[in-house]
Amino acid sequence: MSSTFNRRTKISVIVDAEKPRAPLWCPICSEAMASSLDVESHDRVGTCRLCEDEIVERNMLKWKDGWRPNDDDIQSVRNERSQRLQERYLENGG
Repeated sequence: MSSTFNRRTKISVIVDAEKPRAPLWCPICSEAMASSLDVESHDRVGTCRLCEDEIVERNMLKWKDGWRPNDDDIQSVRNERSQRLQERYLENGG
């Protein structure tokens, strides 16, 4: 455990160095862990929020038994995401 002290605000922050932190990139889809929702999902199931919604929830029983998607499954999910983003962009006058 360590602490830092901010002289300007006079606040000391204690950091638990033993607690693992969420990675910068999702271990499944390799997208950025960009929000607190991603960190919460990582703490729950080890993935970003989108992977939790799109992969883990659909396969929860298998996931709990150790199953993980193969590269083709991951690429398919990433393609679907990309398609949805393109459609949303076009719908909004992009």
